[in-house]
Amino acid sequence: NYHPAFAYLGWLLLAVGGRGGWGIGVATVVAAATGAVGLYWLARRLLPARQALPAFLLVLVAMMATGTREMATSYAFDPIFQPSMVSSTALLLSIAPFVAGEWLLSGILLGVAGLFHANFLVLGLGTYGLAHVALGREGFRDRVARQMGPALGVALLLSPVILRAVGGPDAPRAQEILFEIRSPHHYRPRGYLGDFFPFLAWQALGLGLGAWVFRVGDGRGRRLGALVLALLAVVWTGTLMAIVFESRRFTQLFVWRLAPYIDLLMQTAIAATVARLVLAPREPLRFSRTNVGVAIAGGAGLAVSLATRSLPTVEWLEAIAACVALGLGVRAAVRWAPRVVERVPRAATRALPWVAAAALALGFARVVRAPLDSLRAHSNLLTGMPGAETDLYAWLRANTSKDVTILSPPGLERFRLTSERAIVVDWKASTYAPSELLEWYRRLEDVSGRHGFRNRDEVVSGYDALDRVRLDMLRARYHLSYAVVGRGRNAALGYPVVYSNAQWVVLDLR
Repeated sequence: NYHPAFAYLGWLLLAVGGRGGWGIGVATVVAAATGAVGLYWLARRLLPARQALPAFLLVLVAMMATGTREMATSYAFDPIFQPSMVSSTALLLSIAPFVAGEWLLSGILLGVAGLFHANFLVLGLGTYGLAHVALGREGFRDRVARQMGPALGVALLLSPVILRAVGGPDAPRAQEILFEIRSPHHYRPRGYLGDFFPFLAWQALGLGLGAWVFRVGDGRGRRLGALVLALLAVVWTGTLMAIVFESRRFTQLFVWRLAPYIDLLMQTAIAATVARLVLAPREPLRFSRTNVGVAIAGGAGLAVSLATRSLPTVEWLEAIAACVALGLGVRAAVRWAPRVVERVPRAATRALPWVAAAALALGFARVVRAPLDSLRAHSNLLTGMPGAETDLYAWLRANTSKDVTILSPPGLERFRLTSERAIVVDWKASTYAPSELLEWYRRLEDVSGRHGFRNRDEVVSGYDALDRVRLDMLRARYHLSYAVVGRGRNAALGYPVVYSNAQWVVLDLR
């Protein structure tokens, strides 16, 4: 009910792919691949064709290595198909036409991003609006009308959803529940301050090595620079307001959702520099001492962040060596490249693309080997989701009517979707409208018996301690037909068992 456009898409994918999930599986791959192609589109707007493809492949290696994940558990793409996945694809596609000055096309893609997720709509409007301000007064009205028109139309359509989530007398208490209890991993930046370090390191490395990209001719680099500046302004201003001034309104905006896209643009700038240095050595780039210093600091920062994340020693040593070599290479390129290149035979420089392609292929193979090796073990599309929980859902679908309401363990995230039956409440499917969030919290208090709970563990342990008195109260209040409890808990509850397996028991409350 918070993502109406995605509801129709989800229904269609389930209808096409059936219970096996192939429709959703294919859509997940298509969305991620299309988003990546958006970055290739951007590279083609910034670089000659001969350099754009190697640069894009280098970005692809970075995407695979990082998983496009950033602070506050944000990401551009995820193994689970969800509204943000579609929005992420459309947002990435909107960047290249913006850089090319194709305002309407960029605006339509921004509108699509906002249509599938209101958070992308609000943040996208703010970011692109600031980018147009940074571009100056010339053609401002026409640019903004074309860029913002489609998204403003979407905002009108989604206004009931947006307004329902921001106002009302229950808002302060609802925000406290959302920020401090349900999703502190998203909304409490003081809990992940350390994640800002690698985020800032990517920016230093990207801006240090890729500053020349923002000077690419025909205004393309300038437009990319304006967009990067706007993204940084939104994220860092929102962060400052949330941490220093503890502004709940800025916290609720969840500006950290944009962090992965800043990383991707920085990685694109870095890749463009590497491609230019390797493939066009006779056209040396000019780096100031400041550029080189900032780049080396960023590379060292990334190496340190790898070390502190307990990665294998070999990997972070490789990262440090690569950063040092990159910094020394840039410095050497600034001083000696013009004279060295003059003495290199043209045949050798023509071989550079093949050498670069081989290096990229080796790097890509190293990055994707582990995920590919574990694909069958981790893909529920290929192997299903066997186990007692899945058997429970199959029994409920086959032996209960669709109009029943079931009391389920609040920690079972798949219960509603896979059993296709109504439940009282679960932890995962929280709400955002203030009045609805308070109702979600109250229901969890009921089923757990933990009034004033502060985390998921309290809710789960409270439900595990369910007794006959609380069960009878819940049965009357929510008109329950069945209850699901852990095996061994049924004896104390006194209702007949109609199904059991190694882990779960179904009680008939009728």
